[in-house]
Amino acid sequence: MTDKTATITPAMCVAASDAAMERGVILPASHAGDIIEAALRAAPSPAPAAPSAAQWMPIVDAPRDGRTVDLWGIYASEMGKPLAKERRIPDCSYRQVHVGADFWPDWVDSQGRNVHATYFRLPPPPPSAAPGAQPVGEVVDRLPPGHIVLEQADMLDGRVSQTVKRPDGNEYQRIVSPDEAYGPDDDEGAALRSGEVR
Repeated sequence: MTDKTATITPAMCVAASDAAMERGVILPASHAGDIIEAALRAAPSPAPAAPSAAQWMPIVDAPRDGRTVDLWGIYASEMGKPLAKERRIPDCSYRQVHVGADFWPDWVDSQGRNVHATYFRLPPPPPSAAPGAQPVGEVVDRLPPGHIVLEQADMLDGRVSQTVKRPDGNEYQRIVSPDEAYGPDDDEGAALRSGEVR
């Protein structure tokens, strides 16, 4: 990549003169500076690299079209508090926010909390599935071989508590999702997922 604002030093002129001499061209070091400068001006500007998810960029360059980005900043509710410090706040977007009786565009997180940000970055791409990995959304029985569910009970938070017996006769408790406890096509599991009370 060529820097068009490079300072041409005497060492650069001598090096250019030496390189020209190796190719059989006589280039006095006193004229090498002019040639280097002309070459720098004539060189095409490199295309700006697309920002990566790992790059933090100034907030003024952030997309304001509703796309989700990670922000570096603090919550508006923390402004002026002595222990408040800037940090990464994920899943934020620029959208209309209710302020008093009005709506104003502002940066908010996924919960709708206002964020005062100085930098942003694009969210990282989703992880690629490893060979043999379970597809997202597919429920598999994670109970080890030989373990048997003796009883299970629905919890108030929507999960399911299970008492499980190991092959050696010992028992243990585990908490699982309704999909794992009942299976994705089970009516009772569907009722729990939708929040219906049975």
